[in-house]
Parts: sequence; C-alpha cells; structure tokens
Amino acid sequence: MAKSQPNAPTPTGAKLVEKVVKQGNEFGHSYEKYVLPSGLTLIVHEDHSDPLVHVDVTYHVGSAREEIGKSGFAHFYEHMMFAEVTTSEMTSTSKLLLPLVAH
Repeated sequence: MAKSQPNAPTPTGAKLVEKVVKQGNEFGHSYEKYVLPSGLTLIVHEDHSDPLVHVDVTYHVGSAREEIGKSGFAHFYEHMMFAEVTTSEMTSTSKLLLPLVAH
C-alpha cells in the first residue's frame, strides 16, 4: 500500500496526517486519517459498494493508557457517558452497554 503523511490543513481546520491508498490486489483498505482542532482523530474510508454509512466511536481510555499518578480515568469516563441519563432517554446501543458498565 502506498502511504503518505501530508500535513495540509483542510478548510475546517482538520489536518490530514496520513493517507493510505490500496494498490492493485493488496490486502487492506484505503483510508485518510485527520486530526481535528479539538484533538479528535477521524479515520475516513469510503466504500461505495452499499448505500450505507457506518460511524464508530472509540475512546482510548483504560488502565493500559494511564500514567503513574493519574489513574481511574476509564471508570470516570464510564460514569460521564451515562451521567443523569434515564433508561428511556438512552439509545438502544446504550441500553445494551449499561449492564456491562453499571456498578
């Protein structure tokens, strides 16, 4: 795969930090990686084989990413994600996740 790391800002202020283009029959996907002004990383992969859109959000928190003297953030984020939300206000996905994170 051809991989490049341009650093050109987009009109929205997002910076394109990596672009991977699949060559021929190589295994893998073409994608573009952006970093937004807020620090959020956005990975875009276009596949026009089906008329659908998929959005996935991943939070990089947990004990494997904690620094010495800074712990408990993963547990804190769990509570923040579900803070003051009644079961009727939750999305179906959140209702499925609640038993896994509620203590």
